[in-house]
Amino acid sequence: DISESSLKYSQLKHRLDDLQLKGKGDFNIIQNAFRRKMGTLTYQYYERLENEKVSHYPSSLLWRECAAALIEYLDGDHIAQSDLLRTQYQLVAQSITDFSEKISSAHRELNALGRKLTASMKGIAEPFEAIGELEVSVTSNLKSLDYFGLLEDFRQFHEDWRIHHDTELPSDRLISKLQNLVEILGTKSLNIDVEKSFKFEVKLIEDGRQKTANKDDEIENISSNGTSYIIILALYIGLINMIRKPESNVRLQFCIDELGRVDTSSSGKLIEILDKQNIKMFSALPVESEALLQHYPNCFMIEAISATKRKYSLYGQNSKTPISSKLAKELEGQ
Repeated sequence: DISESSLKYSQLKHRLDDLQLKGKGDFNIIQNAFRRKMGTLTYQYYERLENEKVSHYPSSLLWRECAAALIEYLDGDHIAQSDLLRTQYQLVAQSITDFSEKISSAHRELNALGRKLTASMKGIAEPFEAIGELEVSVTSNLKSLDYFGLLEDFRQFHEDWRIHHDTELPSDRLISKLQNLVEILGTKSLNIDVEKSFKFEVKLIEDGRQKTANKDDEIENISSNGTSYIIILALYIGLINMIRKPESNVRLQFCIDELGRVDTSSSGKLIEILDKQNIKMFSALPVESEALLQHYPNCFMIEAISATKRKYSLYGQNSKTPISSKLAKELEGQ
């Protein structure tokens, strides 16, 4: 009857008003999202759509006329663009996290370097009575980089997104962290000053007292000339042994200058130590020293005959040089 029909009509109209109100509200949210940033693909799409519809429909019905096109866009082009943006973000984020991991790895390696170098030097300086306990400390300064904390913070947030939300677009907070990091890195050179990236310290126990040195000149003067010379040589050999694995059986040749800084007895020990390290030593002595030369199994005398000629001969009647006189004669003719 009429009263029942009127009731149903009233209910339907009320329901329609509610749906229209909700539709306008949802449309306003979508509209704001599409127009959030000028120049984007979504902004450009909505501008074209609105310009097309506004000339045919009143603003009060714009939401209804745009709804079908917006749904089609969200189910099609929008998904494709979202996938593209997510992929682009992943590429940028991965390059940053890789860089962060490299710095973190370098930080850990630097802090471990001192222990490795101390172990690699073991046995090199011990035969010298003047040298007590010798230790090297290397401390990384990489955490003091102004962007180190930002890198670590972003890497943790990105990892959480990658594990739990990588099917969604990154959150505004994550994008904000990325933008902040890009802006900071974009204004600075990523070249790291190696000299300032770590602190190097040599610790020496001598006569029961501990001495420390952090700089080149301090290491050179940490003890007497001869002792400091041996300590520096021990550092070099330790570093070389870290690169040259003991099992590689690679033989090296050292040209060692200013051997006169080391006393005669220590020179003999030094040659023995180098032999055990599979290192052969070459030295040039401007002044003859029988006490020093006795430690060398191969000795030669080099004399200037003229500005362009040199005379090479075996040194001394008691030289232990196992070289034939024929070779000495050939060298003399050069």
